Amino acid sequence: MEPRRVPVGRGLSWWAAGWRQFIDHPGPWLGLAAVYFLIHLGLNLIPLAGPWIGAILGPALAGGLFQGARHARLGEAPRMAHLAAGVRRDPARRRLLALGILALAASLLLLALYLELAARQPPEAGVAGWLEPLGGLLFLILAVGMTLALWLAPPLVMFTRRTSLRALGASLYAAARNLPAVLVFGAVFVALSALAALPLGLGFLVLAPVAVAGSYEAFLELFPETGPPEPPAEPG
Repeated sequence: MEPRRVPVGRGLSWWAAGWRQFIDHPGPWLGLAAVYFLIHLGLNLIPLAGPWIGAILGPALAGGLFQGARHARLGEAPRMAHLAAGVRRDPARRRLLALGILALAASLLLLALYLELAARQPPEAGVAGWLEPLGGLLFLILAVGMTLALWLAPPLVMFTRRTSLRALGASLYAAARNLPAVLVFGAVFVALSALAALPLGLGFLVLAPVAVAGSYEAFLELFPETGPPEPPAEPG
């Protein structure tokens, strides 16, 4: 079934829905977000392997946040156990780890393209030098495409039977099919990220759960075959 088309204003409605879910259970959401960021911080402190492990586990941990959003959508408080759902539940765990490997590979390819484009420019050109029409446009298209493909891939893996590759394709297609609404959602995220970074980045403890809950609302709306949410099984 094809993703549903939605009006451009839904990009703001998803944020409103995410905010409502957050203010219903602010304490549990703040705790969940804090542990999520502490896990990533701890992994990044491990020499050499830590950032790679964090990148591979990223979709699985995001899947745990979406599990919390699934419960919050039903009026229940998200719990710490939900954060581990993505790494404890088979077969979702294997698909989410595969998604992390694919995301890491795509990021490395994007980095390689960036370095190649930068190397082709004379030193005096500066950062803007490689942003020539063709090279810059290619980099921008690939970066935005990767972001859109990863946007709803974790819940598609967690709550449907899609493989990691099919989830990436479905997320990208749904976003492209509703690009105006998605651009509105993304623009708000960029603006709120700038504000969240001001108080030592502590604003991300609020922004992250609101963004995840809003993205889960978008997931339910863009993929009508998921149907209305049912009481989910507890994390294994």
